[in-house]
This record gives sequence, structure tokens and C-alpha cells, in this order.
Amino acid sequence: MRETFWGLILSGVIGICVGAGFQIPAVVMVGGLLFALGIVVAPALIAYHRGHKHKQAILVACILIGWSGLGWVLALLWALMEPAKQRLV
Repeated sequence: MRETFWGLILSGVIGICVGAGFQIPAVVMVGGLLFALGIVVAPALIAYHRGHKHKQAILVACILIGWSGLGWVLALLWALMEPAKQRLV
């Protein structure tokens, strides 16, 4: 939810600057987009770093529903959960 809020704030500031005739350097805009992308896929990066069993599924979840605050939180919780240990019979 927080990244959605800051994304709205950032897009509003960009809109105001463009509407007022200010020019935002392309480097700043590209940097902002890369930063936002890094925030959205952070749960997947955590899952890959921890060697999570479902790391590819977490990445897909981040891409498909990571833009929403609830989807991002769920993907983060999934990435932080320990996989269930298999019982030997």
C-alpha cells in the first residue's frame, strides 16, 4: 500500500512539473521507474536470496499483483515463510 501511495505522489509531482512547464531529466524519470520496479520485485529477490522452494511463483505473483499493496504484502509474507519440512515415512 505504501508503494502505491508513493507512486501516486510521484506521478502527481511529475504531472504538476510537466504541466507547469518544468522539464524533468530523462535520467531522473528512468531512475524513478527502476526504483519502483525494484520495490515491486523485492519479495522475489528475497525469495531467490533465501533459496525459497517457490521462488519462481513468487516472482510471477510480484509481476501480476505486486503493483497492488495487498498483493505485494502477500508476496512478501510468502517469500519470508519457511517452506514446510517434508516428513520421512
